[in-house]
Amino acid sequence: MSSRTLRIACFFGWSNSGKTTLIAALIEECWRRGLRCGAAKSSRHPGNFGDETKDTGRFRSAGAAPVTYIGVGQTRSTAVYIPTPENPDRDWLERIYSEVDCLLVEGLEVDGASRVLVEAGDRSGKRELADIDILVSDDPERRAAFSATGKRAFPHEAIGAILDALEETWKVVDRPQEK
Repeated sequence: MSSRTLRIACFFGWSNSGKTTLIAALIEECWRRGLRCGAAKSSRHPGNFGDETKDTGRFRSAGAAPVTYIGVGQTRSTAVYIPTPENPDRDWLERIYSEVDCLLVEGLEVDGASRVLVEAGDRSGKRELADIDILVSDDPERRAAFSATGKRAFPHEAIGAILDALEETWKVVDRPQEK
């Protein structure tokens, strides 16, 4: 087990909601702020690793290192050619990403990670709003309703503010547990 807590944010949303574009922009913002950032893509479908326009290629182009593809379901293999455990967890990710400050994960639930729901157009409702920490949506009414619950909501283009909000949630996670 790692002696530190890896800062992890998990991104969820329907296809074409802007998850990959948002994550790539956040990776670039992390580097501008001096944060070493890794990225992971999880899917039940076989990965496409040679195409720089696909998710893992876009994460690499944005500056994430390392980048992994985590196959779940029947795929159950991870690019870097290591076996994927039945339930990929925080300890497993911390071993792989031991040299980074933060990890942005698309499509995989990780215990203790910040949860970001990304929505666009009529593609909402992938997750219950009560189960997420940050909402990224192009719908101002949905953002306002979510903000009224005391949580943070942003439009897609608010990259700096989204990373600020993630850093705030990570500080909460990094606090030592009370005895």
